[in-house]
Amino acid sequence: GHYGREKKNKVYHTFVKYRDLSLLEGYKKFRSTLNADIKRARISYYQYTFEKINDKPSKMWNEVNNLTEHNKKGYVNITDFADDKADVEALSAMNEYSVNAGDYTDSSCGATRPPVADRKRLSHSLFLTPVTPCKVEKLFCKICDNVAAGVDEIAASQIKYVASLISHPLSYITNTMLETGIFFLLELKIARVGPIHKAGARNVLSNYRPISVLPLISKVFEGIIHSRLECFSLST
Repeated sequence: GHYGREKKNKVYHTFVKYRDLSLLEGYKKFRSTLNADIKRARISYYQYTFEKINDKPSKMWNEVNNLTEHNKKGYVNITDFADDKADVEALSAMNEYSVNAGDYTDSSCGATRPPVADRKRLSHSLFLTPVTPCKVEKLFCKICDNVAAGVDEIAASQIKYVASLISHPLSYITNTMLETGIFFLLELKIARVGPIHKAGARNVLSNYRPISVLPLISKVFEGIIHSRLECFSLST
């Protein structure tokens, strides 16, 4: 282990100092022996570790993930983007890249969509039915407990605990939104953005994709709009 590596380095530095070929030969033999011992020790450690949890699949997979580093979810230190930049500078670079990633002009791409005046219009008017407090509470209950919280840091378990208390005011707010077509809770539009590493070098911006995590309360509004639009689509 540590003692063996220290001895190996000491033998090597002795050879560098005196340039004696016999010392070099001794260093190579010692290095080979040390590497073989480390390999045998590593194999013994793995065998002992997995024999203890052989009848526990969940612990076995956790150990496999720990050994292969597959348990890393892709979130990385933002300083990996550029070795010579501070966190704020690297984060700004990532933000600028993500914002402008789709900003390009291709002269070979012509206008494929017909003008607005020439498009076929629907003969039905869109009507979004009001929502009840019971429906709002059910949507809260459908949120998984392990869903990441937004910038407000309100966890799913906390929202579920007070769902019956906030379902009435939220149903009123939702119905007002459906009636006016104005989403005035701007705070729920603020997302927590994090870079996810896809593949390749970790200091290349194009190897990341940003994900946005909205506050969990916004999922109620998303669920209501989704169900109302789905009902309208099926009825037309």
